[in-house]
Amino acid sequence: FAPLPDDNKLLFAGYGLKGGKRRRLTAPIYVKQVDQNGVLVPVDINSVKVSVSPSSHVSLPIVVKPGVVAISYCPPLGQVTVSVVLDDKEVLKKTVDWKGLSRKEVAPLASKSYLTGPAIESPLVENIPAQINLTTVLPGGKKAPAGELVEASIIGPLGVLDVPNTVKDNKNGTYSIGLKVPTPGDYALIVKLNDEPVSNSPVAIKVLPSTTNQPYFGFGGAGLKGGKIKKHLPLRPVFVRYMNPATDKPVTLSPT
Repeated sequence: FAPLPDDNKLLFAGYGLKGGKRRRLTAPIYVKQVDQNGVLVPVDINSVKVSVSPSSHVSLPIVVKPGVVAISYCPPLGQVTVSVVLDDKEVLKKTVDWKGLSRKEVAPLASKSYLTGPAIESPLVENIPAQINLTTVLPGGKKAPAGELVEASIIGPLGVLDVPNTVKDNKNGTYSIGLKVPTPGDYALIVKLNDEPVSNSPVAIKVLPSTTNQPYFGFGGAGLKGGKIKKHLPLRPVFVRYMNPATDKPVTLSPT
């Protein structure tokens, strides 16, 4: 660890600092800040940077929880020098050795991975959180393991929006992408898996003003997704919801 002002300390962990046999395309590094009692202290996400030599793709930092920041990189085979910088000061430099399977044998394919979720099927409402799910798929068609590099950005008429979005690794080959758009309009969501767009990215997103009182229809269900038909479930449902734009939840209708 490295000493910080006010007796705080930095702790470092993660697969990205261990090296060895590479089982995933990406390797995470976790940076934790604790006080003298071992209690987590929030870290400024913009102050943490990771560089890798030889050059490799490095993700943007993600706050896992207050006091813990995660950054992933794509490890090339051989020796790699990892440097962690906090507030323009190098706080860790370590050399790790990567070996094992080639990337193509272990990595999911962006061209087979796909997005689903309410934010695709229905309009969003300004300043109301929404979620999109990413399923990562291996070359053989099976769901990929956890630990891939997933990034999301929102494009508007004036370019990339500086809006917060979170990517949660569900540890089962799927990722939950949370987003909230501050202004109404038409946007495009771009989701990349290991620096490549997934199969149905970009996704067109319509954002409604929260002041509108007009409900809208939302659509979902397995009948709109396609895929393999199962013998014991030959029917695929389609759901039509009458949505309240202020809450993005279905409106309760009277039977009469």
